[in-house]
Amino acid sequence: TNLNQTNLGQGSGGGHNVFTGLDWFINKKNTLSFSFGFRYGTHKDTSSLSSANADLIEGELFPTTNYAQFGNGKNKNMNFNAAINYKKTFEMKGRELTSDISYNHSFGDNNNWSVQEFDLPYDYDYFQKTKSKSLNRNANAQVDFVTPIGNGGRIETGYKFSYRSIGQDYSLYKAYDADPWALDSTQLNNFEYSEYLNALYFIYSNTFWKKLQIQVGLRGEM
Repeated sequence: TNLNQTNLGQGSGGGHNVFTGLDWFINKKNTLSFSFGFRYGTHKDTSSLSSANADLIEGELFPTTNYAQFGNGKNKNMNFNAAINYKKTFEMKGRELTSDISYNHSFGDNNNWSVQEFDLPYDYDYFQKTKSKSLNRNANAQVDFVTPIGNGGRIETGYKFSYRSIGQDYSLYKAYDADPWALDSTQLNNFEYSEYLNALYFIYSNTFWKKLQIQVGLRGEM
């Protein structure tokens, strides 16, 4: 077989990012922090493809499939996140209480369209378009308390909550010549996943130092 293809593609895109934060020093022992971020991005592309397929029999080419394909795509994605943090220190060195809450939210919308104009094996047009929507969310909350204990030791206790959700809805539509668009049910995929995690923890840590002294003596006689 002999395959000859020529492909041309062009794409462009851009994005914007915004981030801001604020620290509030309530007093010497209490601090409250806020942060927020946002991102928006888009991308566009176009493509063209010419394809000629032939069977090579005894040195002679016999065309089997010829078509030209044209397509374009448009994608956009958005994301924002926010967080609140609190920290409290105490008179005892090394003792502190922290609390954190964060949330992240992102979603995307992707659309692609293409047409294949066939000359061989017979004259017809095949249209196809796909749509994909995604939605992802993450949330975390944690409280942590650290206190020194004994000679060089410390105890850390706390609670952590975590939530994660992932979703993507994909669909494909197709049409032949002037026929109306038809949904291809064999290509549908609506994926959803979520999880919740709760954890209580207790950690004790310490550092042990051991000094070892060795004496070596040499004696000689003449």
